[in-house]
Amino acid sequence: MPAETLLETRGVWREFGGVVALRDVDVALRAGEILALIGPNGAGKTTLLNVFSCVLAPTRGGVYVRGVRMNGRSPHAVARAGVTRTFQNLQLFGSLTVEENVRVALEARGRGAADRSGVERCLARLGIADRAADRADELPFGQRRLVELARALALEPTALLLDEPAAGLSLLERVALRHLLLRVRSDGVAVLLVEHDLDLALGVADRVVVLDQGVKIADLKPEEVRRDERVVAAYLGTE
Repeated sequence: MPAETLLETRGVWREFGGVVALRDVDVALRAGEILALIGPNGAGKTTLLNVFSCVLAPTRGGVYVRGVRMNGRSPHAVARAGVTRTFQNLQLFGSLTVEENVRVALEARGRGAADRSGVERCLARLGIADRAADRADELPFGQRRLVELARALALEPTALLLDEPAAGLSLLERVALRHLLLRVRSDGVAVLLVEHDLDLALGVADRVVVLDQGVKIADLKPEEVRRDERVVAAYLGTE
């Protein structure tokens, strides 16, 4: 029996004035999988993530969470439906502590007074519990990335959208991120991963969708990506 579809776009277009950023895109994230979304710069990856999370409304087409159409809903409504995300540019409150950043995110998304023990467990899960009382803007960049991920995971999502989580990380931090993503999936959270680090993306993904100039050109298994002529031409480059 096929896994449940948690999140999907159907025939999505997104236009900015006369520029078409997404063209008739169908993408589905299924329960229990990591789906990598790759493509060259300007392919429409972040735009698609913004459409999925209702930060942007599609010009045409639909966005669905477990079959429920989300067009016109707010990002908070999508989060309450179990879909959370991180951003390519960090969205932390620099003057607040690590713990406060997570608590504020929970309270802002309708969780009321956040349970301190739950926040502490989430920080421990990401290996940053010892930094709970530190200001976010005093942390190394890689740990700030983990704080943003902690805020998303503390909401106990069924689907997690990650926009280039490896950006700015050291090699050791990327290895740790790989293990974390696999652990998140094993905990039952589906992951939609936008990532320029192809080795990382192919190393964790169960399935890979490739965008090029706003068009979905492939939906493949990771081992097929480097052999696909369309992907080689659009993403990996040819001689």
